[in-house]
Amino acid sequence: MEKGKCQKDRIVPFGRPLVEALREYLRHRTRLKKSCPHFFAAMRQDSQMGDSVIKRLVTRLRDKSGIYFYPHMLRHTYATMMLQGGANIRAVQELLGHASILSTLPYLHTTTAHLQAQIQKYPLNMIH
Repeated sequence: MEKGKCQKDRIVPFGRPLVEALREYLRHRTRLKKSCPHFFAAMRQDSQMGDSVIKRLVTRLRDKSGIYFYPHMLRHTYATMMLQGGANIRAVQELLGHASILSTLPYLHTTTAHLQAQIQKYPLNMIH
């Protein structure tokens, strides 16, 4: 469990592909003899990976992919996609660690395609 903003506990559920990727990371970490208590360790030292390293990784991924993004955008996209996929807003609030549902409301913005799909799902049958 990780502490987030305001030192709140965070529970982060995830699927099998991420479990496998994290297991591979742990095997690699063990091979490198990393023993610091932080999950993501620095490459050159046995200490916590710093913010500057994460910023460099994001920059490198952004440059190689040609897709403009930043970490908070990934969080925002995740929440929006969950809501558009039918997730309950209360569940998304919990996953994001928002104390108030009001903090989750901005993630409810929709795309035209999503609105069209919803209309097709729930048509108004006015002609009998």
